[in-house]
Amino acid sequence: LLVYDIFKSNHIFSKIKGKFFITQKFYNTSTIFNYYFKKNGGKITSCTQKNILLQSLSLFVFTDIMFTLGKEQGKICNQLGGKIKKFIPVGSLFMETKWYKKKKDLKNVPKSDILILGQNTLNNTRHYNNNDYEKDYYGTYLDWLKKLSNDFPHKKIILKHHDPYTIDPQEIEKLKNTNINFLIKDKSINSSYAYPFKSKLVLSFASTMGVELLGNNKLVYYLDPGLRGDQWFRDIKKLKSFRIGNYEKLKKIIIQKKKTPIKFKNFLCADSKHTSEMIFKSLKKMEKFF
Repeated sequence: LLVYDIFKSNHIFSKIKGKFFITQKFYNTSTIFNYYFKKNGGKITSCTQKNILLQSLSLFVFTDIMFTLGKEQGKICNQLGGKIKKFIPVGSLFMETKWYKKKKDLKNVPKSDILILGQNTLNNTRHYNNNDYEKDYYGTYLDWLKKLSNDFPHKKIILKHHDPYTIDPQEIEKLKNTNINFLIKDKSINSSYAYPFKSKLVLSFASTMGVELLGNNKLVYYLDPGLRGDQWFRDIKKLKSFRIGNYEKLKKIIIQKKKTPIKFKNFLCADSKHTSEMIFKSLKKMEKFF
C-alpha cells in the first residue's frame, strides 16, 4: 500500500497541477499525497469536515487547513496523531449545497410530530470504538424509541435514514409493531435536510445533521444514554444542553413542549449560507502563509 501510494501520488501530480487541494474525506488524508502535491507546485492542502469528528474517524489527519463545521472543532484530530496547521470554521458545505443553494422543496415531505434522524449502522464498524455503542444504540436508544411509540401512540413519528441506506435487520426487529414510520427514499431535492423543517421535534442518536441544524437555528436533541457518547461529541463545545441522557427527560420535553434556546451556535455549526465562498476566500488569504 505504501509503494502504491507513492506511485499513485507522483503520477497524479506529474499530470495535474494546482495551487490548492481540497477533499471532503478528511479521514483519508496522506502525507505522501501532500508531499507530491507540493513537490509539483501545489501551495495548500485542505479538507472539509463532512462528519462529526468522532474518535475512531479522526486519527492521523494530515493537512494544512481543516474547514470545520463550528468554532474550536477539529482539535481532536491533532490529539489523535494527526497534524493540522490551521482550523477555520465555515459551516457545512453539504447543508449549503442541499438546503441553501436549492429551492425549498417541501411539498412532498410528510409532516411529523417527531422526526428521528438516522445514521449508517449496519456497515460502519467505526461505531464500535468502545464497549458502549452496542448496548447504547441497539439496547437503550432503540428501547427509548419503542417507548415513545407506546407512550405517545397518537403522535406521528418518522425515522428518516439517508438515501441510500442498507436496511439494518436488528433495528427493524427492535422497532417492529410500533407506530414509527421508516423512510429512506428522499421526497425532496433537499434530501434529508427538508424533513426537519416539517417536524415539530427532531431527535437523533449521533447524526451530523444535528449540529448542522442547531447551528442554523433548527432545534435538535441528541439521545445520548447515560451521557456516555463522548466518542461522538467530545470535540464539540457547548453541546451539553442538547444531549438527553435519560428517557424521563425526553418524555418531559415532549409533554411540556419545552424548547431549549439555541445559544453558542457558532460552536456547533457556523451559518452555512456562504460556506463555499468562505472556503474560497480563506484559501486565497492563507496562500501567502504556506
